[in-house]
Amino acid sequence: QNKNCVWLAASNGHVDALKMLLSHLKNKPERGEILNALAPRADPAAQFQQHLTALMRATISGHVGAVRALLHAKASLEVVSDKDENPLTPLSLAAATGNKQLVELLLEHGSFKHAGKQREEVEKAMKRAEEHKQEEVAHLLSRRSTKAALSKQVSDKRSSIIKRASSFSSDNFFDHRNMEEV
Repeated sequence: QNKNCVWLAASNGHVDALKMLLSHLKNKPERGEILNALAPRADPAAQFQQHLTALMRATISGHVGAVRALLHAKASLEVVSDKDENPLTPLSLAAATGNKQLVELLLEHGSFKHAGKQREEVEKAMKRAEEHKQEEVAHLLSRRSTKAALSKQVSDKRSSIIKRASSFSSDNFFDHRNMEEV
């Protein structure tokens, strides 16, 4: 019952009702399950046929307030639709609809926990934006993908240097220097 109420409030952009429901669920053990449950689309003629979370539905409908409330309630950005060959995420749905404000909001909240996964998700969303002729969003995602790739390279380089440096103990370092002097 609560799952359907959250999903419907998010789908229709009823932010006050959504906040009230989320507040009611705040300390309930089933909160995460309700927030991230996949519910069927009611409209068989709809563009995206698979099951969607409340966050995905609010994203498709362009309800920024509902998306913000769900993100504040810790709705997962990693739950994907059940479409096998090309699963949808909130970011890819925002990209497909061309909603730049929602794309930026979802990126700001970190689409995926791991940088590699985030870069992959951004690239998939960019592809979806291009497929739906959302050039402005595709450009935004392209810039983000480039930034993420550069950040990963710097992080990998830093890790490599730290790993090499930690392999030398101070005794080995001085022994090595003494060997060169001989």
